[in-house]
Amino acid sequence: MSAIAFVSFKGGSGRSVSLANIAFQAVTKLGKTVGCIDADIESGGLHTVFGLNAPFDEFDGAANMWTEYFPTQVYLSQDVFRDEEMRKHGVEVTDATMWPSIVRDRFAIDVSKHTIPLYLKESLSGPNVGRLFLIAAAANATLTGRVETGGDMFPHFLHLLQDYKEGCKLDHLFVDCRSGISKLGLPPLMFVDATVVCMRWGAQHRAGTERLIRWYSNWMAQRPRKSKIFLLVASPDKAGLRKGSAEAFVKEAGLTKTIEGIFHVPFLPDLLHKDRIVLEDDAVKYQQAIHEIAAALTALEPVGKSSS
Repeated sequence: MSAIAFVSFKGGSGRSVSLANIAFQAVTKLGKTVGCIDADIESGGLHTVFGLNAPFDEFDGAANMWTEYFPTQVYLSQDVFRDEEMRKHGVEVTDATMWPSIVRDRFAIDVSKHTIPLYLKESLSGPNVGRLFLIAAAANATLTGRVETGGDMFPHFLHLLQDYKEGCKLDHLFVDCRSGISKLGLPPLMFVDATVVCMRWGAQHRAGTERLIRWYSNWMAQRPRKSKIFLLVASPDKAGLRKGSAEAFVKEAGLTKTIEGIFHVPFLPDLLHKDRIVLEDDAVKYQQAIHEIAAALTALEPVGKSSS
């Protein structure tokens, strides 16, 4: 299984929308089983792109049908808090071997079963289609505060990735990280095979993205895991990005040796406002670009596994 993180220096770059559309392509067109994690634990919203109701504000079974699933924050909390939250809802972990099945049954949402838009239900249920899972984040200050202040998130994230992979039999794992440079964005980056840095074409995004890539590449250089870095540039479909501009930006910033490859997608303001999955008849160029990116990312070899 390959694991890929999606990061950005600023919000509004199309990070979550790109991740969701790439995952959708990998599942529906390439037949892969993909698990997504919303690791933007302070302001997660990946579930909206997949057409899911807002989950997990409160663990109240009578008021919210989504309370049968636990959000990312519960898994990443200190063990004592995590176990306390789960025990409230009848989940008692007495054996470490139980975790993969618990992640499958109580953390991972099967998008095909719970998405609201009919076109997504039909697309995810067709022949030769893989499965799409999501572990969402919660708009819950108490849970988020426990993640920020308690425990060591690095082993928690590693265990979450491993249990998710095993429990849901994943081919690929996509992690939606928070914007900017923060310790809350670090844990998943330690364990992925590639990082896609998402950037909307513009002066602020270019300057910030350069800083983010330099910081991240320097940070990773001090660690044994050598993951790849890709740049995904969202640009206006017609007048915005001149041919070669992104490549020139990478070269002039001195990032040529760091960036493994550059992906381009048309920037669609309407798409970002609606936060949705794009089908062919909506925006052909965007959908084609996303399909090519999905094919490239799902072909990546996991770090440590020789491709020769």
